[in-house]
Amino acid sequence: MKENKESKGGKILYRFEKPRAKTYCIIEEDKDEPWFVYVKKIEIKSGKLNDSSMIIAKEVEDWVEGLEKSGWIKKE
Repeated sequence: MKENKESKGGKILYRFEKPRAKTYCIIEEDKDEPWFVYVKKIEIKSGKLNDSSMIIAKEVEDWVEGLEKSGWIKKE
């Protein structure tokens, strides 16, 4: 994936959007330790971080599945 400007951290693994939402969601590796992964919700207009969770790499697919079940759409 391309490096996106919304992050100064590690590699962005996934980006999700939701119809009519004021935020988008990224799943991003920690730049120093890829075992740690951040799930961040960012406001579309301001770019302000709205919510963040830290998980471990083996939980990523569970989070992706949960986001998709909640109506989030994976973007390339």
